[in-house]
Amino acid sequence: MARTKLMNIVVTYGSTGYVVNDFGIGKSPRFELYHIPSKKSIKKSNNPNDFEEYIWKIWEKEMNK
Repeated sequence: MARTKLMNIVVTYGSTGYVVNDFGIGKSPRFELYHIPSKKSIKKSNNPNDFEEYIWKIWEKEMNK
C-alpha cells in the first residue's frame, strides 16, 4: 500500500506549487515548506515566516524570465 502524506495547508504561494503544511500543535518542528509537484519537503521550522526568503528567491526567478 502506498504511503500518503496528510496535508494541512495553511499558506499557498500562488501557482508556484509551494505550500506551508502545518503538522499541528504537538509537533516540532511544526511547519514545513512543501513543493507539491515534486512531492518534496524543502524546509522545516517552528516559524512559518522562515520560508519567506526561499519563496522570494523563487519569485525573483519567475519575474526575471
